[in-house]
Amino acid sequence: NYLKSCMNAIQGDDYTLVTELIDVKSFAQAYIIYDLFKNPDTNYSSLYFYKDAGGKLVCGPVWDFDMSIGNVSHKGNGVFESTETLWSKEQCPWFKALLNHEEFVSLVGEELTEYAPIIRATIKKEIEYALSYSEAYKKNFEKWNILGKQTWSNPGYLVSITTWEEHIEYVENYLEESLQYLEYVYCSNEN
Repeated sequence: NYLKSCMNAIQGDDYTLVTELIDVKSFAQAYIIYDLFKNPDTNYSSLYFYKDAGGKLVCGPVWDFDMSIGNVSHKGNGVFESTETLWSKEQCPWFKALLNHEEFVSLVGEELTEYAPIIRATIKKEIEYALSYSEAYKKNFEKWNILGKQTWSNPGYLVSITTWEEHIEYVENYLEESLQYLEYVYCSNEN
């Protein structure tokens, strides 16, 4: 019943009621992560909430990113190849309804402005960390000879990448381009 009340509120016009029922900041932060990674599971599975007794509905934890960052060919008709999409906004009923509220759109922009430098620093740190384990990666792909080969749901453009170093570069570029697009949509003075 509480979830129904929340959905009715976000589909309505009373943003004050929305803020009384849900932790809008947690939804804004989760939305940014899901659309940064272009996670197709946000639409129908792996979207988690929790609510403490007497508290508001909180979005999280974020979860299930195996088909993110363009690593899916059986959903979206190629939409995940592009970093200039807003899959979660367009496909997830929770985010779609929330983003019809200008106040929530503004909150997403504020959160993105605050966290974009942290996101970039984290990506850089994780890339450096991954590169520091080059010998482990080499051994992994010697044991599991999957680079350049089709495994479940991998799109052709990812199969064509034949070294783990190029995969690292792909991930870094994809996330940066996706972040830039989110900033354009939600942080631009024109929008």
